[in-house]
Amino acid sequence: MNTLVEKDGRKRKNVVLVKCAHCRVKVLSRKDQLRKYCSKQCSAKGRRNRIEIPCGYCGKKIRKTKRRLSKSKSGLVFCSREHKDWAQRIDSGVKEVQPSHYGDGKSSYRKRALQEYGSKCVGCNYCELEDMLDVHHIDKDRENNSLTNLVVLCVFCHALITRGLVKITDERKLIREGPW
Repeated sequence: MNTLVEKDGRKRKNVVLVKCAHCRVKVLSRKDQLRKYCSKQCSAKGRRNRIEIPCGYCGKKIRKTKRRLSKSKSGLVFCSREHKDWAQRIDSGVKEVQPSHYGDGKSSYRKRALQEYGSKCVGCNYCELEDMLDVHHIDKDRENNSLTNLVVLCVFCHALITRGLVKITDERKLIREGPW
């Protein structure tokens, strides 16, 4: 059966009205050559077939092709090169993208804390011998080596904290605990 569709004052045979697979606009297409898209631009965009996935560092939604996702060794993708670089840092907590030679990061936390905060005790400002400075884990979790959990102390101030005679405030200052 011949289908007659009128468009622009002209009658057309054997055509059907279909929706563009990308922009959903209705277009005429021949029955024997069904079109999926209304234009070359929609065809190109439709073939890109992107998937929405969160950035492996910040969680922001990004769109990547299936091909790009399959090339990711860790299964994670990032919204920028900067976020990939941040995720690969030892203290980032994103273990999937860290190179195997990084290890667990335990051996480098002291060096990183001294670089970030300087070789000076936050309690008494001692700074003469770097060997007499310790790096203390504020939450007492030695697995948590993020810089926000580390503070530089001399061995004496560190001993006072360890024994519970002094406490660290949120501002990284020492305050006395107890009657001494």
